[in-house]
Amino acid sequence: MRQSKLCAAQERAFRPSPAGLGSIEGMNADEERAYAASAVLHAFALRDLPKKFLLLMDCDPKVTETLARVFAEPAFHRFDPPPRVLLRKSSEDELLDRFRRSCFGGSHVVHLDPFAFVVSQKPKPKQTRERYAELLRIANRRVETGTLGALSVFVAWGQDNVGARADLCGDGSGASNGYQDLRAIIGSERRIVVEWCWGQYFAMLLVVPPAIQEEVMERIEGYCKPFERRLTKRFKVYA
Repeated sequence: MRQSKLCAAQERAFRPSPAGLGSIEGMNADEERAYAASAVLHAFALRDLPKKFLLLMDCDPKVTETLARVFAEPAFHRFDPPPRVLLRKSSEDELLDRFRRSCFGGSHVVHLDPFAFVVSQKPKPKQTRERYAELLRIANRRVETGTLGALSVFVAWGQDNVGARADLCGDGSGASNGYQDLRAIIGSERRIVVEWCWGQYFAMLLVVPPAIQEEVMERIEGYCKPFERRLTKRFKVYA
């Protein structure tokens, strides 16, 4: 694991302050382990760039409170402008509104993390998938015209492995705007798909400019290679 880029990024995040976050006080060593989530790793990646902007939205107050505390640490005092953390009832609706108003440009990268994406006809998952289908349609057009840098969607199926296999493998589960439908929205010359199982099923859908598609795919494969032996089932990176 130590040779992986992700492991190295995690270790850098917890370097002594002010370069890193330092040690986390009050943790139960038997039950808890400090972890720098994607928002924090994104911030560290952007921190020393001359031009950067980081906006984070979540519907969970505990998440936004934790992020606000993390970004107040000395490690991010050089971040100018400071990362913005917004509590939103529906970040998908907010993003759709911003997309429609052309608030993003060719230098913006958007990452969406719906996490639970199980196959279900219940109203909430159905509405969630409809929103993500619209977001992907808009992002596909924006990346095609150069008015959005890139977009990614992290899909997780939680404990619903039966539903995950049906959705992931496209065996006719019948869910409207299911995973296969969302994947098909993205033009093949702009699409990168990452699928894996690490106890639970996951996937990542990326929309990138054609000029960097091959390079990004190679980098993802390189980042993931050290983890392959730990994965319980399939691992694929494809367009």
